[in-house]
Amino acid sequence: TNNRIHVLQKCGILDYIKSTVCISPNADHAGERDSKRIKIDKKDPQNDKSEAALAYCDLGCNEGDLSLALSFEMAEMSQRKRSMHCLGLDIDEQLISRARSKEKFQKEISHEDSEDLPNAIQVEAEFQVCNLNDEEDHMQICKKYLQNIGKHRFDLMSVFSTTMWIHIHSGDEGLVAFLKRISSLTNYLLIEPQPSKCYGKVNVRLRKMNRPEENISMERLKMRNNIEGEIDTVLEEFGFERVAIDEKATKEGSEHSRTKWKRNLQMYKRKNL
Repeated sequence: TNNRIHVLQKCGILDYIKSTVCISPNADHAGERDSKRIKIDKKDPQNDKSEAALAYCDLGCNEGDLSLALSFEMAEMSQRKRSMHCLGLDIDEQLISRARSKEKFQKEISHEDSEDLPNAIQVEAEFQVCNLNDEEDHMQICKKYLQNIGKHRFDLMSVFSTTMWIHIHSGDEGLVAFLKRISSLTNYLLIEPQPSKCYGKVNVRLRKMNRPEENISMERLKMRNNIEGEIDTVLEEFGFERVAIDEKATKEGSEHSRTKWKRNLQMYKRKNL
């Protein structure tokens, strides 16, 4: 968790999130982004609720440490008082159980702080078990959550070290379908894809967990050989563009945007924002 947050700070992605995702859409300094935004009816209470909420979704959230850490970073960055909502999804029930215990602890801390500090940072976090390979399960949980907080899309969605498992279990078509789903659910997207060499170690890990091996051949997983470039191409087709925070990072990856596992953190934004 600390390593990824450090990398996000070092490569400029965290600052980018601060200057785009976390500010009010109607802030005076939002600049050109506002000129492209469709004006909304301020008298509509649904719009007021949506404007007030800042929503983040972490797919493959594990025990929720990074989900909560990034949520608090975003809440602290917000340049006006906006409610911060975080949804973490993972297929592992045990990991979600641990995440929920941390969620409860964070809520207690936030509540205690808010009694003394009116402007204390507060995060409303929720963790749910979800099979991200299952379109119905994935979409149903996300749509219901967004509806409950009065949003059409998440402001930010992250996918840390999860794309390989989606790819292995669902193949090329399944990975493309997953990318299409998440493209419909968010305005900004932060992805940490596992590079091709990571696939070669999958069956070793599965054997240690007493789980059946998977077919990870290039013949079956044709996107594997250049997975980061393939993800770029697919997301562009679905209306997203890679954010050029670091010119080198956009084209070939940069040491500044790599975690200690040598994986690139890639930031995308919806083209029509």
